[in-house]
Amino acid sequence: MEDKLCLWLIEHKLSEKEFTKCGAYTSEANSYKENCTQCTLVDIANSPKKCHYHIIGYKYWNILKMNLDRFQGAIEIKGCPFRHGLNQLWRNQMLAFALQETGIYNNVTFSVCHHAKNTMLDKSINQYRALTNEDAMFSYFTNYDVLSAVDTHDSELQKWLQWYKELYCF
Repeated sequence: MEDKLCLWLIEHKLSEKEFTKCGAYTSEANSYKENCTQCTLVDIANSPKKCHYHIIGYKYWNILKMNLDRFQGAIEIKGCPFRHGLNQLWRNQMLAFALQETGIYNNVTFSVCHHAKNTMLDKSINQYRALTNEDAMFSYFTNYDVLSAVDTHDSELQKWLQWYKELYCF
């Protein structure tokens, strides 16, 4: 963009039923699970020691706190919104923010490519979009959107397109 280096992180989530749950929440070592079910996003952002991830040394909440303004949307989830399916989206978003903070990239965005027939991911994707007020830092598209975006006049791309169809268009 504008002759500046950018990075686009894309997760292909084509056959799974849901995004992964929070490993900190499910950890047997987490003796403060009530924080996960009672504290809000802002509560934990302001006091990250309420999260087992933070206690064991992960920097997610430090990164989130620097970008909290981008997570101001309202969603109907009691407790930490990242406990269930939103966790994987959030961790990838924190990776994007951390990479952008290095200064190497002018802009880092994160997307999910999902199978067009996999509607099981819709709930989490829509909740995440609502939480972020549909911020451009996150987007999603389907495997068929990828196919329609490819220019098939290039013979090398045609080979790649065939490989992609065989692998991802089941």
